[in-house]
Amino acid sequence: MCRIFAVRSREPWPVAPAFESLKKLSVQHKDGWGVVQFDDTPTHHRDVCALHAAESFLTLTKSLKSKNLLAHIREASVGSTHPDNTHPFANGRWVFCHNGTVRGFDESPRELDALIDPKWRAHIKGQTDSERCFYAFLTQLGDACDLDAVCVALGRTLRKIAALYPGTAEKPTALNLLVTDGQITAITRYKKSLFHVERDGLRMIASEPVVEGEPWREVPEEHLLTIDEQLEARLRPIPP
Repeated sequence: MCRIFAVRSREPWPVAPAFESLKKLSVQHKDGWGVVQFDDTPTHHRDVCALHAAESFLTLTKSLKSKNLLAHIREASVGSTHPDNTHPFANGRWVFCHNGTVRGFDESPRELDALIDPKWRAHIKGQTDSERCFYAFLTQLGDACDLDAVCVALGRTLRKIAALYPGTAEKPTALNLLVTDGQITAITRYKKSLFHVERDGLRMIASEPVVEGEPWREVPEEHLLTIDEQLEARLRPIPP
């Protein structure tokens, strides 16, 4: 399993409190980390080591303030600890990460691969279910790039994958799928915890509350949370 954190803010926001929490969580979620900053030119940092032991991470975040940032720490469930399996994944304008596991994918990957357009299959580098979820999303999205199209594509991707790989009652498939281009952000909640903050020109998303004193609210199960270019946040049910 993994953990996700994202911030969108009108003013530069100090990430140190959130990242201190992520460092503690990385003792368990130790199989790599990634940070994408969208403040100016998108900047992508990734490493396969545990975040709490990464000098590059400590240097990056010590005094960092960001208006727009996505972070992911990985606990490997499908695929080895390798740069090609480390989130976030990126292609063109889109950046993607996943919290959860597609149960049964490692025994039967062909069904998920079949959801991916051949032009996107050629871009797959690693072994993870997560990277394939990304390219299944891009297949559904096509050439569209507006928020409504992203929501439809992300919802359809989730439903198709969950139908193919339901898992069991004890270990269901979990699909918290986050996609962003730095202007719009969309994330599904499906079988894993997800929380958000909405206040004073600040929006945050996290697998669990990571900053004390903030008005964290739980995203309802089987809902999609979006943040648009104007930082307007919206919750909507994922269509069946």
